[in-house]
Amino acid sequence: MLTVDDYGRIRRAYRDGMSIREIARRFHHSRQKVREVLRGEAEPRPYRQRERQSAPKLGVFR
Repeated sequence: MLTVDDYGRIRRAYRDGMSIREIARRFHHSRQKVREVLRGEAEPRPYRQRERQSAPKLGVFR
């Protein structure tokens, strides 16, 4: 699983002239995953706020 920091490190390494194979080897990800990151297909998903869970046992006390 890639973190947001991994996305940035991969993109900076490619921008600085490192090959896809070398990036994959250095950051321990597949070449396919590195290509997806560079194409922008594998963007990190933003967090979504969950709906509040109901608490039927505590409903009387709230």
